[in-house]
Amino acid sequence: MPKKILYVDDSVSMRQIISMSLKKEGYEVELASDGNEALSLLAKDRYDAIITDLKMPKMDGLNFVKKVREHPNNRFSSLVMLTTEASHEKKIEGKELGVKVWVNKPIHPDKLTEIMKKLIGH
Repeated sequence: MPKKILYVDDSVSMRQIISMSLKKEGYEVELASDGNEALSLLAKDRYDAIITDLKMPKMDGLNFVKKVREHPNNRFSSLVMLTTEASHEKKIEGKELGVKVWVNKPIHPDKLTEIMKKLIGH
């Protein structure tokens, strides 16, 4: 059974690029355009990993991560922050909330695939 990844980003092009790359490696990928949409998906399913952007409308990535950690199905999912934000303070806050890896955009999709293989296997 393939590993399941939820990718949350308000950028349509980023969702397409990352999704295509991860699916090519055999991962099952679901997409959400913001934290609220992602939370509705979390209510229905469990994910091995969740990749989220920081700067999104309606709910930013750190508030989304807080909600993920409160959610019984996905409390232990591996969390990755994929963002343009490089602030040390935000990275510390993310780590305290359970973000395993902080990745700065732009990233080559193959690099993200390598990260996912290390975090959740294949």
